[in-house]
Amino acid sequence: MFEIAWFCPMTDLQTLVDGTIKVCVEEDGFRHCGFVSSHHLVDVKAEQLRHLIRGTASAALLGDVATT
Repeated sequence: MFEIAWFCPMTDLQTLVDGTIKVCVEEDGFRHCGFVSSHHLVDVKAEQLRHLIRGTASAALLGDVATT
């Protein structure tokens, strides 16, 4: 039997009326969103948001009050 030992973050996409795509990533209880102008940019933006979340989660764990 195969067991997954890592958590896959949730990514939500929403296309707005002007064609802009809202990308939201949720991981470790944190959620960050960003906007892109084309679907080919979604993966890059999602990775940027995951990186931001991991920095935020790390700072929260270490007690860094300067992180928002």
